[in-house]
Amino acid sequence: MIKLTVLVKRNPALSVEEFHEQWRQHGRMIAEEPVFCRYIRRYEQHHRALTDYRNGGTFDGMAIQWYDHFSDFMELISTPEYTAKMQPDETRILDPDGLVILFTEEAEVFIA
Repeated sequence: MIKLTVLVKRNPALSVEEFHEQWRQHGRMIAEEPVFCRYIRRYEQHHRALTDYRNGGTFDGMAIQWYDHFSDFMELISTPEYTAKMQPDETRILDPDGLVILFTEEAEVFIA
């Protein structure tokens, strides 16, 4: 299992509220697309608490996608469905220069 973790920054053209609503719609779209479900084993969105925005701007959330293998991610991004559905959403919703992207292996748990 491999996990894609993305620290997410919103497109600055969107308000905080607009971003979180559109990102949730993006998640529902991913869950409803059979091609995406063929590759992604689990998809999580972690939305920044609105009260935390008083501490200044950092990230707006974190997304985690679980794949069986890195090659599954590579195959996903080469599909026509990714190009037609997921990629336009990412461009519209996210600030691509502000993202932090990290692929990790299974977590090592020290306190459970």
